[in-house]
Amino acid sequence: MNIWWIIFFILLAIIPLLILKGRNDRKNRRKMSINLDDYRIKAFILPNTKDLLKGVFLNIVGYLLFIFCTLDPIMYGEFSFITFLFIILVFSFILFQNALLYTQNKIEGRIGGIKWKQ
Repeated sequence: MNIWWIIFFILLAIIPLLILKGRNDRKNRRKMSINLDDYRIKAFILPNTKDLLKGVFLNIVGYLLFIFCTLDPIMYGEFSFITFLFIILVFSFILFQNALLYTQNKIEGRIGGIKWKQ
């Protein structure tokens, strides 16, 4: 198979997921009515070490899998439907990782700081 066809199929797997993620983020931002200019106090919460390490580990594993599964068909010149599905699965996991990790009702951690808008 031609290398340009393989790159085309990889982009065909990635671009719709990026569009879906952008639309999902816009919908969530509109639903929560977040306006980043109209705030008086801003606080950030430092997550628990366990949650932080879990997020970092999953992110590293996800990116390595994505790099390997996209470079494999380019290097060997063979692209299958299973590879296409696996690229979609891994990339969607990377994009929606925060939604999977932080969909809890309760956020645990400690306040890292509070900043006042003057």
